[in-house]
Amino acid sequence: MRIQSIFKVLRFSLLDFFSEKSNFILYFTVIFLYQLLYIVFLRVIFLKVPAIYGLKFSEVLVIFGIFQVVSGLFHLAFAYLIWFQEKYIWSRNLDVILTLPSNPILYITLKEIPGQIMEIITVITGIVIMATGFVTGGGISILGLVKIIIATLLGFLILSGFAYFLVSISFLLYGRRSVFEAFYEVLELGQYPITIYPKSLRVIFTFLIPIGFLATYPYLSLYKTQMLIFMFIASLFFLISGYVFFHYFLKYYQSGG
Repeated sequence: MRIQSIFKVLRFSLLDFFSEKSNFILYFTVIFLYQLLYIVFLRVIFLKVPAIYGLKFSEVLVIFGIFQVVSGLFHLAFAYLIWFQEKYIWSRNLDVILTLPSNPILYITLKEIPGQIMEIITVITGIVIMATGFVTGGGISILGLVKIIIATLLGFLILSGFAYFLVSISFLLYGRRSVFEAFYEVLELGQYPITIYPKSLRVIFTFLIPIGFLATYPYLSLYKTQMLIFMFIASLFFLISGYVFFHYFLKYYQSGG
């Protein structure tokens, strides 16, 4: 019954959010103007440098848009991971959830989504930016569109799995800063092509911290099918490892009961 009740709350939150057109337009305008600052910054750079590492402005715009979609989806579903350690571990709120006949990850995620509904605007803004990049760059084929949708969703899954892997460590770092918070501070590096970073950082952003999978690799999957396969394998690895690590380290949780 608890899970069903949460689904009802989520449904009402969605209906309420989209019913208030004035708020929707306001949120969209604010977020779009915020993203516009980054776009202007990129445009100014390209006025000085016509191409950066072989990428045109339209291509960088697509990568920037993909990042907004991936990060928007992540914040919509898993923004609570940012304060998970403080809200659920330190305050022992996890005690009650662990007594429920449902998966704690599923329960907390569904419970927290209604509070992040406005992130839908970030996703929509990202789609608009991405579409603008494709149109100014010459368009995209149906097959390419399918590839970019799949790759973007895989990027979201990779980020989600990695986030759970980091949050799992919070069970061992009771009373200290969450490892995920440190990662969150460098997350926005993924909104730019990782080709602009030194080779050592590109290796780190691929095999240690999956920042490259958030936007750059989804875009490259348009031209390299093997990149899409690579992303699929990476999504399985991060999702499974994140899930397994979360439940493994959960036994170190210091219950208040």
